[in-house]
Amino acid sequence: EGILGDPNAGPQRSMTVTWSFVGGVFTRTTELREAPSYRIHALHDGDDALRRQDYRQADASYGQVINDGTLQAWDANPNLANEPQILGAFAYVRLIQSSALRGDATGAQAAYDSLTRFALADSPGYLYAQIGEAFYKSWTATQNIGQACAAAIAVAQQNPNATQWLGVDSFGTANYDYQPEDMCVQ
Repeated sequence: EGILGDPNAGPQRSMTVTWSFVGGVFTRTTELREAPSYRIHALHDGDDALRRQDYRQADASYGQVINDGTLQAWDANPNLANEPQILGAFAYVRLIQSSALRGDATGAQAAYDSLTRFALADSPGYLYAQIGEAFYKSWTATQNIGQACAAAIAVAQQNPNATQWLGVDSFGTANYDYQPEDMCVQ
């Protein structure tokens, strides 16, 4: 599929879609996106993998958001001058969630500890450290993903930047529009 020509679309990447004629109708059978060149697309890949419960791929994509210096920032948004720190902090939140979904307390602790070192108070990603802390503390106390997600979502609902920094306001209409409930994957 092609690239949108709309200047409000934000960073984009091409995708190859395969349609097959099955049972008298055309059915979308495969979708192959090009590798991410923008950090936000690696985050999207991680979120897609996490929703599919492909934890290994999700963790690899989130690690790419945090560590891959070759990924580009979307420079068209001056409000997101600290994109690597903001998206990196959110990627750590997702690593906590990925570990919790697998029941991996050691992995969740490691991701939480990394988040607290990465997104200190007054740093660009600190809001996501608060979301991650709410999730982690609730999960470790209850071992209940639903309650932990509710705690994370409550923090996001109190601060519109939680979704604004990740969504179409920052990355354009061709990208995901995160809502408070998207701060957690169950």
